[in-house]
Amino acid sequence: MQVFLKRLGIFGISVVLALFLQLPLFAESEEQEDGWGPEIGSDAPTIDLEDTARKNRTIADLRGDKEGLLVFFCDHRSVFRDQLLSDVQEHLEQFADDGFTIVAITKDEIKANKKNKRSLKLKYPLLSDRHLESAREFGVVVLDKQEEEKIIPGVVLIDSHNKVIFTKKFSTLQIHYDHVGGTYSNEYIHEPPVEEILQSLLKSSVESKPDKDSANEE
Repeated sequence: MQVFLKRLGIFGISVVLALFLQLPLFAESEEQEDGWGPEIGSDAPTIDLEDTARKNRTIADLRGDKEGLLVFFCDHRSVFRDQLLSDVQEHLEQFADDGFTIVAITKDEIKANKKNKRSLKLKYPLLSDRHLESAREFGVVVLDKQEEEKIIPGVVLIDSHNKVIFTKKFSTLQIHYDHVGGTYSNEYIHEPPVEEILQSLLKSSVESKPDKDSANEE
């Protein structure tokens, strides 16, 4: 964070950090955080949404032969959304090597998702949940100040038995800074970083597997 702010401060006069969402730490237990997302251990809600090729996708075909399907729900703010999608793409091979398939769900229309996928060079599916049907089922929707529904960003891991074994809500930090000329710019970053998500996923997936020695004893 210090390096990030230092880089912004080269042309800045002041830096103000505004934390828009609560910034929770990773939970060491399976206790649900703030009611965000489906309950740990529950059956995963259904997904039946169109990808950028207008093909309806479900959990089963998205997961394929991998051990888990990692579902990213994206914020409506384009700057934050694009940064998160790019960060996931950067770690795509590592996710795959560790047994996870990736999909991202947005509120954007199919046309917009197709454009973003091309411009960001994403190699994983983007699904359009324009009316937030799946987002509501997953419990990641809230009303904003204008009483409009929006997605609270986060990630849900669904295992090969269609059980939810990990959830994590993202927080967004917006950084404002003044240029010498008096103009304003905004930068967005998300917490926790994708690297931290990956480490916690590995820990959760290992803990969720039955102990082989115990199984043999039974």
